[in-house]
Amino acid sequence: MLLLKAIFRLLTGRERKPPTQRQLDYAELCGVNVTAKMDRQDLSDAIDAAFKADPKLKFKIAARRKKREQLEDEILKSLPPDAKKGLKKYNTGADSEYPFYLTVYDSGRNTVVDILQCEGARLDLNQRIALVDFLVPRVHDVVAGWDGKKEVRETELLWDESICIPLAAIRETRKIKIDEWQTKKYTSQIERKIAELKGKRR
Repeated sequence: MLLLKAIFRLLTGRERKPPTQRQLDYAELCGVNVTAKMDRQDLSDAIDAAFKADPKLKFKIAARRKKREQLEDEILKSLPPDAKKGLKKYNTGADSEYPFYLTVYDSGRNTVVDILQCEGARLDLNQRIALVDFLVPRVHDVVAGWDGKKEVRETELLWDESICIPLAAIRETRKIKIDEWQTKKYTSQIERKIAELKGKRR
């Protein structure tokens, strides 16, 4: 089934994913203007074009990066130990095979429970706080293949929307192993966690 999905995606065009935060940070160093319509490949192409247009760009990037690193060091020293551990935890988790977290976090006046894909953690140089970048999933109805008579359709999880959460707004997280076709597991894990939280409030 996975092979059929891969073939179908190749036939229908590339899978569009939002730029990673690392890409966005690098684009800023390059002086690239990022628009809302850009996906990862678009931004990569724009960065390549910037290097072709400016032969001295790598030297400008080095100077900008040094200035940024000095400011990051200053902010990092001012953070409490828990925040420093959180930055390390989520950056390590983002590079793992399953970078997914069952997450409880505050959003305005609401408490949200979701399974998020971690993209890494970073410092916001303007707000001087620690942030975690995630991708939010949606349940997507897809054509998985063709059985000779009709389309074969199924649902899958598609992590394709970026969200940035202040580290201080995350109440708890637990790593979870989940694959794109496990929509029932996704729903049941969230429902179980919500029930657990409601039980604690009683």
